[in-house]
Amino acid sequence: MRILIDASQIPREKGGVGMYAVHLIRSMALSVPGHAYFVLVQSDEDAFDDLPDGAIERIKVPGRVFRILPFRLALEQAWMPYFIRRHRIDLVHSLHYSFPLFAAGARRVVTIHDLTFFIGPHWHVPIKRWYFRTFIRLAVSLADRLIAVSASTANDLRDRTEVDRNKLAVVHLGPPKVPPEHAPGFDTLFRRYDIGERYILFVGTLEPRKNLFNLVRAFHRLCREEPRLQLVIAGKKGWGVERLFKLVQALDLQDRVIFTGYVEDAAKFDLLRRAQVFAYPSLYEGFGIPVLEALSLGIPTVTADRPALREVAGEAALFVDPQSPEAICSAMLRLLRDERLRGELSRRGLERARDFSWTLTAIKTEKVYRSLAEDCKPNKGGR
Repeated sequence: MRILIDASQIPREKGGVGMYAVHLIRSMALSVPGHAYFVLVQSDEDAFDDLPDGAIERIKVPGRVFRILPFRLALEQAWMPYFIRRHRIDLVHSLHYSFPLFAAGARRVVTIHDLTFFIGPHWHVPIKRWYFRTFIRLAVSLADRLIAVSASTANDLRDRTEVDRNKLAVVHLGPPKVPPEHAPGFDTLFRRYDIGERYILFVGTLEPRKNLFNLVRAFHRLCREEPRLQLVIAGKKGWGVERLFKLVQALDLQDRVIFTGYVEDAAKFDLLRRAQVFAYPSLYEGFGIPVLEALSLGIPTVTADRPALREVAGEAALFVDPQSPEAICSAMLRLLRDERLRGELSRRGLERARDFSWTLTAIKTEKVYRSLAEDCKPNKGGR
């Protein structure tokens, strides 16, 4: 098949969806050959530069222009159908909810990462809420196949839409490729932020859904028991972050709560390796890649008692009520002081992470493509 994968929405500073795009495309190119892969990316994207010649054909669009929503829509709804017709694309896979409404004869596969726009609309600014709700509903109606990144997300989609269950597939994501110790600038990172030997780590976008307010409140309680402990929060700023900074100041934690901003993968894994505890009390997730990252390094983990996070972590983490700072604090303290439990969760985490694989993600994704192959007669440019 001639397959167009749309990764043009992926930013340079990648969160979970960006990591999914990069690892899926790389794994498809290397592990599932036999198709002609066309990949639509921003002009400043370099994640595929080292792939063998001929593995994929990259179509680059100017990042400064097409990350702006109106231009992005024009690219998706006007230019992509032209490209599909001209290059006789059989199947287009949109990796981030939205997709070309007119596909010029190609089958459409859309990945659904979560239903946060329905379950927690207050976690998003209005335009984003409207945009993604609209495209999820359109995907349910118009896409030929939908990929949910977890059974939890699939269940949420069934509960909130009239999706045809026969066109919905669950394809888990994979663990990270862990870079070797230590990243360039490793010592600089720790010196710049004065990060000590004992710290709790959070990794993710700083936005309301990640529940950092309750994590900071829990850490404030924990400081009474652990006077030398730090909380390191690594991730790019999302909306509403100023309120979080004000909370840290109000609790007089400026010297103990460290915001590093976005960090590249190598530095992120150096932070993970040295963390005493990884804390991820998110109010809602579709999958939870940061939890899988921590498990893959054997880092004792506290996370929210939410379906997707239980699906990912299994028995390899402590689960807490994310609405309770007291519960989050108690779990973190327990992991800091119970060496036997730390060792047991570390062992379980390493085992659990081996259940996930980006190669398996690629194989299962290609299976979704093949399920449409009998309908995918060579595209002559119209439907």
